[in-house]
Amino acid sequence: MFRRWNLEIDVFRRLAASGVSTKLKLCERSGRALLAERRPWQCKTKGKAGSGAHSMKEKATTDAGCSDAQESFREGSTSERSSSNRTSSRRASRSLSIPKSMGSFLRRRGSRSGSEAIGYTAAEHAKATNKNLVSAFAWTAELLESITTNRQKQVTDLATGRTGVPVFAVYGACPNSFCGMQAVLYVKMDGDKGPPIDFWWIKPQANNRAALETATLDRHAKGPHKNDPGRSRPLYAQFSTLFDSKPTQNSQPLVAFGMTTVGDAPRAYIDQVETGERYYIYLIWQEAWSSIMSRQKFIKGKIVYQKDPTSNEYFARPYTYRESCLEIPAAATAEESVAKPLPTDTLKRMPDAD
Repeated sequence: MFRRWNLEIDVFRRLAASGVSTKLKLCERSGRALLAERRPWQCKTKGKAGSGAHSMKEKATTDAGCSDAQESFREGSTSERSSSNRTSSRRASRSLSIPKSMGSFLRRRGSRSGSEAIGYTAAEHAKATNKNLVSAFAWTAELLESITTNRQKQVTDLATGRTGVPVFAVYGACPNSFCGMQAVLYVKMDGDKGPPIDFWWIKPQANNRAALETATLDRHAKGPHKNDPGRSRPLYAQFSTLFDSKPTQNSQPLVAFGMTTVGDAPRAYIDQVETGERYYIYLIWQEAWSSIMSRQKFIKGKIVYQKDPTSNEYFARPYTYRESCLEIPAAATAEESVAKPLPTDTLKRMPDAD
């Protein structure tokens, strides 16, 4: 390993001597060297002031280079192959290949702010207990956009004929060893012949996992698109019971839950009683939860919301649900910006301590 490491360093020095401006960073744990061509607009690691709860973590996180680094690796590999010493060139070429596990480290940085400024890394994913990715739910993007633009389409409980309108979705726990890819859709139901908010599973198409199976937008009690929550109902009812025609309060700091309308569209909201802020939620991500055998049950994750239900600005902040209380920090530093209705995988990042 040390011979390979020394060879990599030697190659990097040659590249630097040849005029390639480089920044060499050594990973102490693995002993690997990473090369990144210095480009100010791509390789900064500092976030904007006040851009999110994780800004300090981002400053400490190493941006292991941009996609341009891949080109530098290729150039270095090509120059080594043209060397008269073929044995050394083969070794150098092998040492300069980019491991698959490092692929996400070499992403080009975008213009996003907050925790999205640095992409979710392979190292973070390796440490995560929950291996599900937000990006795997791209098939829900159009649905989320319809909620955030207040243009939801009517859905129906086919067993009762009762209609309603989607207000938010919950996902992150599936797929797992017991179920496949699916999310939970929460619907503001019409009339008073049942719960004001009901919910059921929605799923991607069987032959196209990137697209929503629109049949599952309606509730099916039987048949090929059966999506009744079944035995999962007690778990997910914890979220639906928070929202009622009357705002309810719990937890510290106090938060209130309720339903309102934006134009003709129903929207679910959470109020921070302390600050007076209102979050028009449309997505709840589940990142961690207690085991079946645990005495203290909890769910942790992030809520994603709008402050203005007619704006295209989106935000997220962490939550903890335990003992029938949903705890959401009121501090401005707990908030992060989200670029689109469907967040990136950086949504999985949770505070170090609860």
